[in-house]
Amino acid sequence: MGTARFFSFYCLVILSPLFSFSHATWAGPAQPLELAVILPQSGKAEAYGKAALPGAEIAVAEINHEGGILGRPLALIVLDNKSSALHAKQMAEKAIQRKVIGVVGDLWSTHSLAIAPLLQNAGVPMISPLSTAPEVTRVGNYIFRSCYTDDFQGKLMAEFAFQDCGLRRAAVLTNISETYSQILADYFAAAFAQSGGQVVFRGGYKGSAVDFKELLTTVKEVSPEVVFVPGYSRDSGLLIKQARAMGISAVFMGGDAWETTVLDYAGPALSLSYFSTHWHPGLPYPRSKAFIQAFKARYGDVEISPFAPLTYDAVRLLADAIKRADSTDRAKVRNALAETKDYAGTTGRFSFDGAGNPSQKSASILRFQDGTWQFFKAYEPK
Repeated sequence: MGTARFFSFYCLVILSPLFSFSHATWAGPAQPLELAVILPQSGKAEAYGKAALPGAEIAVAEINHEGGILGRPLALIVLDNKSSALHAKQMAEKAIQRKVIGVVGDLWSTHSLAIAPLLQNAGVPMISPLSTAPEVTRVGNYIFRSCYTDDFQGKLMAEFAFQDCGLRRAAVLTNISETYSQILADYFAAAFAQSGGQVVFRGGYKGSAVDFKELLTTVKEVSPEVVFVPGYSRDSGLLIKQARAMGISAVFMGGDAWETTVLDYAGPALSLSYFSTHWHPGLPYPRSKAFIQAFKARYGDVEISPFAPLTYDAVRLLADAIKRADSTDRAKVRNALAETKDYAGTTGRFSFDGAGNPSQKSASILRFQDGTWQFFKAYEPK
């Protein structure tokens, strides 16, 4: 997995290797300020967590190099959710017990929905880098995200299919094991129909599936022009590969969880495929360009997953809120985070609405062409 092939073993507590007391002047023996990051470091979602973690590490290294926060170094507490909602809840409880200043995580919406109520009740600010389900931030006023939401993403892809590609007949296939997939499928289907298109078939499959023949037989019979598959890279890739082998020639589209690594599972079957994503290295933002340089200096010349800059932005947003609050009181930090206006991040500019969502996030659409994913179009919120 090009964007996530990091083979380091991560311990519970990580003080960035770039941190040293020679880089900053601390007011006496400063106790580190702890920030928890809850990400999958093992299990079926491991690749997503390993792709995201470098963003947090780079942010913490930079913050400590700049002098820390309120005269204290920032310590990153990495908690592995083992790709399950149950373990995610256990890690949230650990973070609460450690009295961390805030939590960055989780990634998958299913996992974030498991930890958000605990952190809300404990009064711990949480910011998810990747959970796009609108329900996540509806849990309460301590819950935020640095990514766009599925209502925005679903509408974007539906309008792209109908208006930009001229497609009129759609099939929608859902990973019924994941909240993310179900919600995004609903938003796409509703927006596509509202645009004037026809949803000719909706079907579902389990996330662990490897054989989709029965489902795809029906898809082939209804002859859609576009098939929307808002799953994760493995299940979506395997489905698309089998669909092509069965002679289905429709355009395939997906959401941000495809990641470019869907290529590992689908291979050249991705021809005539598009997906929406949060970040592309060609974006003109100054902080994005600086992040790319920092990433390459630390990890070498490997492909950067959009999950890394999203996680970087999440850490930086929390750090900015702590500084503006001029306090480690978590209620004051939450208030400062909610008041964030026009913050320049790597993935766009941030102003939070009243529900903990960034109101100005852009999106990019990538197209699979000539054996690679290529930038196709950028969308700015209206």
